This record gives sequence, C-alpha cells and structure tokens, in this order.
Amino acid sequence: MTLEEWETVIRFDRASDTATCYTASKPMADKWRRLGWPVRAVDRYGWRAEVPVAAVQRFRKLGPDGAVIKRRAPTSIEAGAVQRGRLGAPGNLKRAPDPARAAPQAHPRRGPPQWTRQAPDVAAAGL
Repeated sequence: MTLEEWETVIRFDRASDTATCYTASKPMADKWRRLGWPVRAVDRYGWRAEVPVAAVQRFRKLGPDGAVIKRRAPTSIEAGAVQRGRLGAPGNLKRAPDPARAAPQAHPRRGPPQWTRQAPDVAAAGL
C-alpha cells in the first residue's frame, strides 16, 4: 500500500452520540487499541471502531499561519510548585491546604521515627 492509501476516516454527526472510525493504518489501529477502543479488523488492510463522540472531539486552535498552536508546557519548577500547592491552580484558584500533608506520617510497619543515637557523654569518657 502507498502512504496515500493509509487513510483514516472518523465520521460523526449530531443525530448520534457514536463516532464510526475506519483506518487502513496499522499504527493508527494500534494507537486506538492502546486507548481502549474496541478495534476490529474489517479486511486485510482495514480496522474499524465505534466509540463515543467525546472520545474523538478535540478541536485545537490554529495560528495565523495555519499551524496548530501548542500549549506551553510548564517548567519543572512551575509544575512542582503547583503540585505542592504553592502556586495557584489553573484559573488563579488557590488550592486548599491538605491536612494529611501537614503532619509527618508514621511508617506503616515501623511506626514513628525513633531517635536512638545520642551524642557521646564527654564527662563520662574522661576527656
């Protein structure tokens, strides 16, 4: 098959909440399987799946040059700060403090930490 024949067709309308998907591309069929779609072979070079429309509707903005606008991924520092609740959540909403994170947690099998090592007694050693 030529690359032009490796077509993928996704069809849906407002009358139904199911999208009918067809592909002649094995990598696309494998991707659908990884997404959990019920893919079945229809012939030697074709696969079909019927999924909810919400699974295929993902519209992206285009820039003035017609290219898809990609979202800027947060830096690792920003991502860590959001996870720890130090930066506002998306939409400038402050995340409520998590009471479970406030106190240190005991180990499930060992219990709370026990500090058994002590500084040596200098007077008893005669130094």
